[in-house]
Amino acid sequence: MKIIVAMDKFKGSCTSEQAAQAVIAGIRAKLPKAQIEYFPMADGGEGFAAAHQHFLKTKTILAPALDPVGRKIQAAYEWQPRKKWAVIELAAASGWTLLKERERNPMRTSTLGTGLLLAHALKKGARKIILGLGGSATNDGGMGIAHALGFRCLDAKGKVLSPSGASLIHIRRR
Repeated sequence: MKIIVAMDKFKGSCTSEQAAQAVIAGIRAKLPKAQIEYFPMADGGEGFAAAHQHFLKTKTILAPALDPVGRKIQAAYEWQPRKKWAVIELAAASGWTLLKERERNPMRTSTLGTGLLLAHALKKGARKIILGLGGSATNDGGMGIAHALGFRCLDAKGKVLSPSGASLIHIRRR
């Protein structure tokens, strides 16, 4: 018998890998001769880059970034050196799990940290970037990502706006 186990994470409880190993252990207990294949899954949020690591044989890169409220952090993304591909999940630098409940305010959060990861991958020579957009703590319309890549959004007086959800209503030009 051949069985395919394709698991996503159980947010806050276990990773895709941990969930799959538990299911595989249960199957092996009842069907010890079964052929079991494991395929990690992700919905674009936490675990997105790790799932791609399984298929693309990437290595993990740590890079300086900012969390959604602007604190300095080290965030990971996956790098496929032969193809020069990067796999980045927005949740790694701009995810809601990085914040305490009282900090979860989309008017004050930003995707700037994710933009810093994209900039790092581009500087490393990325030819292709696969970006997972799940698990976000932000609602800045990608303004932070654009800011990190050199774009500036301006208000009616030509002043550069801070990349956050609260600034979106004030954008008059870029």
